[in-house]
Amino acid sequence: MGASGILCNMKIYMDACCLNRPLPTIHNPTILRQLGIEALTKALGPVGMVRFMRQFDMGSGNYTEEREALLSGITMEDFERFQEEIDAK
Repeated sequence: MGASGILCNMKIYMDACCLNRPLPTIHNPTILRQLGIEALTKALGPVGMVRFMRQFDMGSGNYTEEREALLSGITMEDFERFQEEIDAK
């Protein structure tokens, strides 16, 4: 998408904000990300936007497989005993 397409989408966004109309659904992830970053920057300032964005990480690996591998031998009784040990401290 060229600059004119992005500017057109920005105009739609600004019109919706200024006229209190619902935003159109944005399907292009690049435009959605750009508008989100601009909205965060406007609301939080540049430093606040960066701090907010640093809270999120896509991560890597497969959480479900890793969790299953870590917890495969732990029973509910093991968990309850562990919790009692923590509560006793």
